[in-house]
Amino acid sequence: MNIEAKQQKNWQKLCAAEDFYHPEFQDVLNQVFNRSASFHRKQWEFVTIYLNLLQNNKINKNMTGASFGAGREPLIYLIGSRVKSFTATDLYIYDTGWQTAKINKQQSCRDFVMEKAPMGIDGSAIDVKEMDMRVLDFPDNSLDFCYSSCAFEHIGHEADFLAHLSEVKRVLKADGIYVMTTEYLFNHSTFKVQGNYKFDAEYLWQLFEKSGLYPDAEFDATMHQSLINKPKLDLSPIAGMTQPLMVSIHAPTLEKQGVPYTSCCFVLRKSNQKNIGLEQLSHADTQQFMAKASTAHVRKIYSQYQYLNPISGLKKSARSALADHLEFITADADQHFEQLEIDGNNFIHTDFVYYAEHTCHFVLDISCRQEAKINVTLVEKPQLIMQGRKNVMKQTMACQAGHSQLTLSHACQADKVYALTVSSKQDISHFDLKSTSIRVKVN
Repeated sequence: MNIEAKQQKNWQKLCAAEDFYHPEFQDVLNQVFNRSASFHRKQWEFVTIYLNLLQNNKINKNMTGASFGAGREPLIYLIGSRVKSFTATDLYIYDTGWQTAKINKQQSCRDFVMEKAPMGIDGSAIDVKEMDMRVLDFPDNSLDFCYSSCAFEHIGHEADFLAHLSEVKRVLKADGIYVMTTEYLFNHSTFKVQGNYKFDAEYLWQLFEKSGLYPDAEFDATMHQSLINKPKLDLSPIAGMTQPLMVSIHAPTLEKQGVPYTSCCFVLRKSNQKNIGLEQLSHADTQQFMAKASTAHVRKIYSQYQYLNPISGLKKSARSALADHLEFITADADQHFEQLEIDGNNFIHTDFVYYAEHTCHFVLDISCRQEAKINVTLVEKPQLIMQGRKNVMKQTMACQAGHSQLTLSHACQADKVYALTVSSKQDISHFDLKSTSIRVKVN
């Protein structure tokens, strides 16, 4: 079914819940994707990329296009079947850490991708190539369009981002466009970890300007200040919260260590103009809304005692910079990505939690059959940053046989997160640990 581009809405924007109700969005979602609204960021990215290509008249049988970091995403088939020729690219290799591109040794890239093609899709115009986003195997001025869906942030560091954007500029035709979605942070500077950057607006704009690819003049950061746009509660540090329960309800905005983030979409073009400005509609209002929401979450969750998972900080998944991409990563992928280091003597380590500018009160309960001496430490670090850990409070606790309890209180800082750790120079089997629990509340 044909969808006409109505040019009524600017789809160079932040992901917002109200987008899912917009008639243009719903038309594409229902008639092209054959889906209902999920309020998931990934669904928003796919539909918004399609809408931007549609509004720029790039989805027709005269167009040649490509996708970067494509995996087996649905856009490959939905766009590839509607244009003259289309190439899906990714690091399609058998030993990659990304499940979305991990092929069998005896399998071709195209077979790997096309085995997920929907029934009835014409794949004759679709090619598939293993390709590094920093070195594009396309001739100069050969593509009418290209796109990537939250692949950009996984390339590497700044030099890698600029290499990719420069290559995109080289392969695009004069009137070509690059539609890209990526991770967008609120109220925090760019999170610079190889393999999982999250960007602030200023950093993204500097990358675009350096590369000579410029976004359209207006970026819409407007969000209705409603409950559904508030960041999804990060309940992972709390004991008893299972992964299926945490991901069962989708939300456009997520939160990591008190920092909200979501997806954004840019339409980039070649330009000889210098010092092009980017107007960000309602950016300050949205930032303020997100800051208030994050603080409100702390009060909502921790105004009464909550039990923290006493070993969540010991798990590699909790210490990975890619913890929010676990569904796309293979079991052995931790070797590829930066891990937060911990003290090897810790047998208790909660996850790092954001408490805003509240005073937090921890209660540690330990039951053991033998006497033991343990060190209890409250650890502070900056939000999201992997380095900069600092011990802000430390007490030695002499545990008696049976039950022992220790209470710690600390006035937290607004840009820091905190974890409670317990260590012992003795082997924990020596004092026959029966049970442990950690509670925390704020006021």
